[in-house]
Amino acid sequence: MSRTEESRRRRREKAKRTNIITSVVILAIVLILVVAIKAFSGGSDKPKKPSEEKKITDVKKNEKKQKDDKKKDKGPEDKKKPEESIEDEKDKKEEKQKIEAERKEKYGEFYVPLPEKTKEARDVKVKGLYVTQTTAAYDFNEDNIKRYEDYIRYVNGESETGPDSVEDINKLERILAICNATEINGLVIDIKSDDGYITWNSDIDVVNNLGTAMPASQDNFENLIKYMKEHDIYPMARIVVFKDFILPELKPEHAMQLNAGGIYTDDQGMPWVNQYDKFVWDYVVATSKEAALRGFEEIHFDYIRFPDNAAHYNEIVNFPGRDGKRKDQNIQDFIKYAKEELKPYGVKVGAAVFGIITRSWEDQPEDIGQTWIKITKDIDIISPMIYPSHYSTGWYGYDYPDAHPYGVFFHSLREAVEKNSSVENPAKIRPWIQGFTAPWVDGHIEYTPEVIAEQVKAGVELGIDEYLVWNAVNEYEPMTFKATTGFVQDKEIDPNNLPEYTNDMLQSERDGAEASLVDKLDRSPYAAIANYLNALSNGYSDEVYLLTKRSERADNFEEFNNNFKEKALGLGDFSVNNVKKNDKGYEFSVDGNFLSVDGQAVVDSLGIQVVLEDGIFKIIPPQLKYEQVQVTAEDSE
Repeated sequence: MSRTEESRRRRREKAKRTNIITSVVILAIVLILVVAIKAFSGGSDKPKKPSEEKKITDVKKNEKKQKDDKKKDKGPEDKKKPEESIEDEKDKKEEKQKIEAERKEKYGEFYVPLPEKTKEARDVKVKGLYVTQTTAAYDFNEDNIKRYEDYIRYVNGESETGPDSVEDINKLERILAICNATEINGLVIDIKSDDGYITWNSDIDVVNNLGTAMPASQDNFENLIKYMKEHDIYPMARIVVFKDFILPELKPEHAMQLNAGGIYTDDQGMPWVNQYDKFVWDYVVATSKEAALRGFEEIHFDYIRFPDNAAHYNEIVNFPGRDGKRKDQNIQDFIKYAKEELKPYGVKVGAAVFGIITRSWEDQPEDIGQTWIKITKDIDIISPMIYPSHYSTGWYGYDYPDAHPYGVFFHSLREAVEKNSSVENPAKIRPWIQGFTAPWVDGHIEYTPEVIAEQVKAGVELGIDEYLVWNAVNEYEPMTFKATTGFVQDKEIDPNNLPEYTNDMLQSERDGAEASLVDKLDRSPYAAIANYLNALSNGYSDEVYLLTKRSERADNFEEFNNNFKEKALGLGDFSVNNVKKNDKGYEFSVDGNFLSVDGQAVVDSLGIQVVLEDGIFKIIPPQLKYEQVQVTAEDSE
């Protein structure tokens, strides 16, 4: 090929390459322009009118302005939010660690950590059963529980068919089924038992140092508590307080001591811990805190007292740390201390008390440290153990109280209601009822479901619709809790619409007729004022205290009693003659021989006001001086 031809070929190839590059560049420019046009037009292929294009432009300007404004508003603090959040969490963690370190130093071997989250204690209307640590430790099968539920519904007439057999279902499964299929909604479970042992593996140093844990449950009742939570069954931890023979055996210095040396033992040969001992208090409270941490919603103290038969040991027993403090004051102080210590754990605090303290006054004659008006002031729930089998002949007029469960319960709870009414913000009354037959008692009867239910009926009629059932072997008949339903509270007087009480009604009562207007204690206005005047005349300061409107007297009974003779009414023979209704209640005209405040002048008649307080008729006392005299036969009945 000649040089001329070669030269021509090269020029053609160069021109070809140039054309390709030019085409590619032009195509790229076209594509760029298309994309730009679409972006400017909002991506729409439809041509925009000038007005629409202006609107789009304005919107975009507004959006941009808002973004710019937000950026201006965001200071350095906003930009560091994630960092600060992490820093806050770190600070909180460090603060908590510091608090726990301080608490460890403060409590030492009694240390129990605070809960992860603070919570408020629930206010639950409880109908519960007692469960021993042994029963609570049983394995349970949910199919068996469901089968027993079906059985309960069958025997209670709520279902036409039931399971073929329930013989293989254990006590715990039966109890849980009762909770699911009846009105029962709570269980009181032993955590510190009657012998003093802790019934699970504890994390508390003092328990492990002493070796007082005797686990009934290998999982610390974790599965049971979990099941109860899932089925809304209210868990209560029973903590036996001062009856404890293990601690005195391990640490004799913390036991009740004999003056002559050695340790006191009760009629069964068992020692008790010293109720005045701060070590004992902290030991019990630490156990209660651990129960709260592990899921219990209420701490139920039992044996929160001194041994009975006080007259037999008072002269021979020494209580180190007593320093002259009354027994009932010491029990009240322990309750205050325990409740304050348990406050961060979000639990209710209750206590079982002797049934007879609904009647007794100032811890007499029992002398076991339980006075109703002191305990009810500082606890959430008070649970009198009103077991008819425990009352001796003559109580409430019965030769055999065990044979009269309704009557014993009604009279005892009536006294409890009256005592509660004398206190500002008293504890809720949730009685223990007898869920067992007592063949060892003279004149006993069989406690069938209907008989057990009679106790519940007495409570409901007085406005108490909670209860706990005691059966030491945990054998509960499910039909009982069908029998307990349907009871109705007696109608209460409307405090905002007091009914008329006339002279005719008053005279009718004086003539022996049944009262036509009564309060929740079945007491008429006339009965209230007659009881009050009789108590004054006989110097019964406890009755006067209960019958007097709270705001009209000292709250503390000791103070009230000390001033009683100076501030009470003095009278000779008296008669209640006339009554008229006013804005406060009912004013009675009482005739008799009265002494004035200074003890000098004599008056022949006096107006005394009867008012309704917490559903009970109370007296606003006249300010006259007390002088003990004999009452008339007419009004002393």
